[in-house]
Formats: sequence, structure tokens, C-alpha cells
Amino acid sequence: MEFHSFDPVARRLIPEQRGGRVFRVSRNGGIFNNGASFEKGRYRYLVHRLPSGSYYMTNVYWGPNGNSLMSNGSLAVTVKPGRVNYGDNIRFKTPFFIFSKFKIRRILRDDLFVREIMSKYRNVRVGIENQDLLNFKLNCDLSKGVTACY
Repeated sequence: MEFHSFDPVARRLIPEQRGGRVFRVSRNGGIFNNGASFEKGRYRYLVHRLPSGSYYMTNVYWGPNGNSLMSNGSLAVTVKPGRVNYGDNIRFKTPFFIFSKFKIRRILRDDLFVREIMSKYRNVRVGIENQDLLNFKLNCDLSKGVTACY
């Protein structure tokens, strides 16, 4: 998943030249403990260290040659400083054909498992804050390119 900083009032992405950030969340390429991931049943939990701010999911990579640009609305989250921010559990339904629709669905939270995961990080002594991912639409169309949304 790829996220860009955005301004929730202007409903536009913030360019990196103006302090915006871009990051990718994955089970293998994370920046917190080398992208720690934990599994419980059919679900995978990812742990990443992110700077505080508001972020918009712009792209989802679902295979070595597949990705879906989230041009007509996506998920957004605000990461608060000094907290463990636990976003919703989400499930991706990847397209079977290249022109099929990509779908995102929220699934039930598991606060107890998240607390168990965070207990493994002895150096993390902050509270956990649930963050609802918002369904959000920018005031632009990402299919025209990211710079069209600045």
C-alpha cells in the first residue's frame, strides 16, 4: 500500500517539496523492525513506524506486476504523535482480470491481539489509540497523476 500526506481541508495531496511524505506499507519492506508482520488466522498485522500526519492511500500493489491506483476515493488516516495508532483491519479483494474492480472491505478489529503484538516491543511504552480509516475523496482525480492532486 502506498500513502501520501494530504491536507484534509483542501482535500489535496501535499508535495514532498512542501513537507509531504510518501511511504509504502508492506509485510517485507517496512521501516519498523524491518517491516514486522504477525499473523492470526487468515489475517496479517503489519507494524510500521510512521511520522505523525494525515495520509491518503493512493495505490495498492497486489502482485509482482499488479497494482490498483485509488483514483476515485480511498482510505485516509491521521497518525497521532507519541501513540501506537491502530487502524482498521481491512481486506483487499484483488481483481481477477486486469480491468476488474479492486475492492477494500473493513473487517472486525482485534484489540487484544494488537496489545499482544505491542507487548513484544519492550521499548514501546505508549498507549494504543484506535484510528478509524475514513472513506475519503480528494478534490482531484489521481488517474491524471499524483502531481495533478497537489
